[in-house]
Amino acid sequence: MSDVIWQAKLAAWTHDPPEKAMVLLRDRAGHEGGTVQALREILFQGRLPDGLAAHVKRADHWAAAADRPQWPREGTLPWLDQVRFYRHPVLIHPLSGERFDLKGRLDDVELEPLKEASFAGLESLVCKAGDATD
Repeated sequence: MSDVIWQAKLAAWTHDPPEKAMVLLRDRAGHEGGTVQALREILFQGRLPDGLAAHVKRADHWAAAADRPQWPREGTLPWLDQVRFYRHPVLIHPLSGERFDLKGRLDDVELEPLKEASFAGLESLVCKAGDATD
């Protein structure tokens, strides 16, 4: 495969950080400002190759649309459907639709240690040119 394909895969893989559910609508940096930005600094020297950002954004929109079909509902406003996982943590099985309510709230989880742990875990997977591999 060409380098462009691998760069696209890597850019798409790093688009959403593992901590996204916890930082979404809670962190001023947004879900793409913390771990994602730090990883892209390492992997792409802070800037995706020309044209790649648009493709990653389009792929993200397609994936989101496939994940969350928007059925018209009378009398609702789009911003009322925003999910705040930390306030009501519920996992929904993607095939059966079965709901797993985690009972409680996660507001008290501090974001910075969570983001630092997430970044450290992902950074440990990065192999730099010249590093020995086993």
